[in-house]
Amino acid sequence: MLDILKNNFDEGDLLKYVDVIQESDLRNLFNSGISIESVLPGDFLDSVIPEDLPPAELTLEIILPTWVRTIEGDDRLTLQKTLGESSDIDISLAGTDPYDWRNEIRDDDMNVICTTVQRTCISSSIELDISALRINEWSQSVSLDFALDAEVSIYRVIVPLEEINQSGSTKVNFEAAPSDLVRIGLDIASRLAEPKTFDDVGNICDDDQDYSVCERDLSFAFTPEGLTDFSVDIGEMITDFIHESGADLPNQDDSPFGQVDLSGFEIKTKIDGLTGLDQNIGDEDPITLSVKIPEVEFKLELDGDIGQLIEGDTSSLELNFFANAFRGLIVNPMVSAAELLGTSLSNGIVSGSGITYPSPDGETTSFSFSGNTSIAEDYDLSINGPVSVILPRGITIIDVEDTGGYLSITETGGRQKITYNIPDGEFEDTISFRVKVSWLYLFMQFWVYPTFIVLLLALFIRRRRRKKRLKKERKAASAQQATKVTIGDSEFADLKGFKSEGLHGELQQFEEYSNQSPPPMIDLGDERFD
Repeated sequence: MLDILKNNFDEGDLLKYVDVIQESDLRNLFNSGISIESVLPGDFLDSVIPEDLPPAELTLEIILPTWVRTIEGDDRLTLQKTLGESSDIDISLAGTDPYDWRNEIRDDDMNVICTTVQRTCISSSIELDISALRINEWSQSVSLDFALDAEVSIYRVIVPLEEINQSGSTKVNFEAAPSDLVRIGLDIASRLAEPKTFDDVGNICDDDQDYSVCERDLSFAFTPEGLTDFSVDIGEMITDFIHESGADLPNQDDSPFGQVDLSGFEIKTKIDGLTGLDQNIGDEDPITLSVKIPEVEFKLELDGDIGQLIEGDTSSLELNFFANAFRGLIVNPMVSAAELLGTSLSNGIVSGSGITYPSPDGETTSFSFSGNTSIAEDYDLSINGPVSVILPRGITIIDVEDTGGYLSITETGGRQKITYNIPDGEFEDTISFRVKVSWLYLFMQFWVYPTFIVLLLALFIRRRRRKKRLKKERKAASAQQATKVTIGDSEFADLKGFKSEGLHGELQQFEEYSNQSPPPMIDLGDERFD
């Protein structure tokens, strides 16, 4: 069987794997849906029969292993040699439990991802979590906190047989490759002493870009560990590219950006599902490429002369674009959400539960669109799957109508989650809705104004109370001072032998001591000083 494989594939690559291929590998390969048809030349048995045997008719039966059969289902190959002219012998090999791609793929919620007529099944899932949208009037900015989780899951892929060399006597039949086939190849490749390495895969920069990240070239080894490391390196390279290109934006000609800080922006990429091969070859477990942007704050600031901007002069307009991380992606959702919020605030209808736009008495906002998710018709390849947006707390859409039936609305953690399941192939749809902004959300956005007024009022009341207390203390001090008798210096000099009750209490008689001799000294004796 290995000889048949050698005749069909490039021997230079295949010979590296011959020493590590096991019987279980061949079983898995055939059960993955591969079948081989070949033709043995008529003189094949002549090369097998010893030369000293006389001419005779010969029938040779080759009993196949239990894990392989012919395409017709026989468990043996029968070769016959006649005395006449020998003819070529057709043989075929296939697995005993071959993979059949005609099955439905469903997600955890039992929603159909791929039908039984789709030979290629690739699904995508995007979830944009907008945790906060803030309008900062004093700083003239709008900020958005969000996180992104995106996945592309590969279940099965059509195999273009025209890309396989079928010019010889051996032909390979292979309708669709399940995800387990990739695991089989990686498992075999990981046993090589020196796994195959792909150097200088390239980078994500254009030829005219000279960032430091452009000096790095990606490479990977064809092993589960090598592909995992490669997927992580891609995310790090994209992150570095965004940081450097963002810092270069203010230096470009006619750039509206005055300052750009994307240091908090981080993209994490990872590939999962490369291991875990079992005996049941199929497409139940996909190979998943995930892109994750941890929660990040985008802030769009507007600097300039407001008076000139109001008059239509935008020459002083300068934009500052920040990404201050909590640990990111596109500014378009932020701008769209900000415009939608601004429209609802300026043109909305006030009700007891908040602001609704358009008015409940009028028609809803409608969007009609069409598309085609097929990206490679030759490979039957299309990108379809759910795209979810989690709105900030206090912002919801109501009165939703979806003509295509692809839109669903759920609630997660007290916030509205909008999911649009992009269908396979061509589609048309019309979505109608209203936007509702609750009073709680408005209060959270504009709480600074009533709080500032309350603080000013509290300071005013405190100041008035303090002034009243000081005035009362001064009045009490003045009353106490009025009860005291006051005399001048000349009046005080005339006082002799008189004491005022207001000054010294009771009247006392002053005596004259100026003519009296001092009192006698007491003799203490010398012994006190010994």
